[in-house]
Amino acid sequence: MLDNPTARFPNNVIIDVLLAAEHQTGITGMGIHFGQNIRPSTLMDIGYALISCDNLADMIAFNEKYQRITQQIATGHLELGSQTSQLIWTPLYDDDPEYQRPVTEGTMAGYAFFGRWVTWDPDLQIEEIHMRHKRPEDISVYEQAFPYKLVFEADQNMVVAPTELFRRPLPQANPELVKILAARLDRALEALDKPQTVENQTFVCIQSSLRDGTPTIIRVAETLGTTERTLRRRLSEENTTFREVLERARKDACDLYLGEGKRSVADLALLLGYSEHSAFTRAFKNWYGVPPTKYVQT
Repeated sequence: MLDNPTARFPNNVIIDVLLAAEHQTGITGMGIHFGQNIRPSTLMDIGYALISCDNLADMIAFNEKYQRITQQIATGHLELGSQTSQLIWTPLYDDDPEYQRPVTEGTMAGYAFFGRWVTWDPDLQIEEIHMRHKRPEDISVYEQAFPYKLVFEADQNMVVAPTELFRRPLPQANPELVKILAARLDRALEALDKPQTVENQTFVCIQSSLRDGTPTIIRVAETLGTTERTLRRRLSEENTTFREVLERARKDACDLYLGEGKRSVADLALLLGYSEHSAFTRAFKNWYGVPPTKYVQT
């Protein structure tokens, strides 16, 4: 299931895995180690949209709208003040701070390290980190990850920082790319409340593997835990084929890369899984009416 980008896990499974990792390794603060490694690719389309927002405040608002796609453990929202602001993390279900500790640690670390990464600022001006769970006996991993004031047994899980930090322009802002990704995420958000179709599962699997070369129906079927024959039959029952889904996924991905405005024709072909440049050129001309060289130059 870990190889399947459409798979979703119960919240308690995520927490139990982090707790089990601590028990097996003897390493405390496993959530912090996890949160330190969150990157845009971890969050898929949401991650790429976040780094393209105008500032951290917009980034947090964007994530708040779409975070249900990546997790339904808690919600994060920003309360802006005149001088100081709070980024608050509120659990949706289980309200036991001690059981929630691994994901709270991971989220606080994710906020801090992702914030440093996206702002290109290794000395992010965070003032305080508040967490609802009790102070662990050994807080060395906390002190390493968070060189800020630490507050345990707090009323809320939150990051406290100057308001100016949340308003600071991000170096990779790309409003056009955010619009393209928002349209894709709107569809993904809508799909959450509907029965998952085989076509959509296939589409997502294809998109997640395009950079590794042309996705084959055998490989996608294995990822989805089925056989090639069964996948073909189920797609046929939904009035489509693997080839049609593949082309739609490639076109959708191409729209995104063109929105970035920084990809060469060779890059586009590679990122869309084409091994032959002539095949990519034919497909591109079919999608946009002109060869890729002319489109990119325009």
